[in-house]
Amino acid sequence: MKTQFDKDPENLKMRVTRSFNAPQALVWKAWTTPEILELWWAPKPFKAKSASMDFSEGGSWHYCMLGPNGEAFWGLTVYEHIDAIDTFSGLDYFCDETAVRNTSLPATQWCNTFQEANGITTVTVDMTFESLEAMQQLSEMGFDTGFDMALGNLEAWLAAQ
Repeated sequence: MKTQFDKDPENLKMRVTRSFNAPQALVWKAWTTPEILELWWAPKPFKAKSASMDFSEGGSWHYCMLGPNGEAFWGLTVYEHIDAIDTFSGLDYFCDETAVRNTSLPATQWCNTFQEANGITTVTVDMTFESLEAMQQLSEMGFDTGFDMALGNLEAWLAAQ
């Protein structure tokens, strides 16, 4: 399956869509369980590591992407709305190991939607940016390639289940 990136700079939005040959409940579990997220979230050769996760409204996932040379890129997702197995939304941003936001890097509002038809689950990630500069900065940092690789990791994990 291929990842589709649709960018709308005028409205500061990006939509990422990818379908998986797996039931919706399993895809949902892969996005909401820290031990599973760690297996696919980071593009190789990076690895994801969870510092903490409270998947509830108002909770958060504090994680790190660890590089092969010891690089550490921290992120925090603050969950705002959850409708079990169908959708969740929240604010995602770069931070440090204590979860303090790095304001020099972009933050993004995410809304993830999961829909199954005939055993194929489509995940749609609607992203809203604070500014055009933030949208461009994330793209320049390699988001499209990295997220596509991560979703490929997810596809491989799902196929092995």
